[in-house]
Parts: sequence; structure tokens; C-alpha cells
Amino acid sequence: MALNVEHLNEIDGVNFRTERIAKRAKTFRETKPFISGERARFLTESWQETEGEPIPVRRAKGFAKLLDGIPVLIREGELIVGSQAKHVLQSIL
Repeated sequence: MALNVEHLNEIDGVNFRTERIAKRAKTFRETKPFISGERARFLTESWQETEGEPIPVRRAKGFAKLLDGIPVLIREGELIVGSQAKHVLQSIL
């Protein structure tokens, strides 16, 4: 997924940006995108472990495995914390 430069330029033009927002934007811009299969691995393991169980139970156990396996991240400068991925620009499978 490519970043939309027009949107980034529009964001840069907003004059009410704080130092915190400017720092977050800089981090976002300078971070290389990353693809991780971690979530897919957890879900695959769970589906293998729960073979033969009802689908809703398998989905619930898969979700529980994700919650147990992926750490809660609190990055500096974030007001809303938590993420589905470890990296700032991470695609999840």
C-alpha cells in the first residue's frame, strides 16, 4: 500500500498541529512498511488445535490466542493506545 502524498501534504498544511502530532507524523513518514504473518500464525495454530470443535468456538479460541499472543503496545505520544501490530506501518494478514 503506497502512501498518498497529497493527503500527507494536506496534513502538513494544517496550522493547528502540535509538537506531538508533528513528531507522530514524522515517525509515520520515516517508517518503512512491514508485513507480518504473526497473526496468521496464531490463528493457524488455534485452528489446528481446535479441529472438530464448532466454528463459533474455534473463532473465539482463535481470538483469545491473538489476545494472549500479541502484546499491547503503548507508543510515545499516542493518546489512543493499542494496535493490531507491533510496527507503526505494519500490514496484518
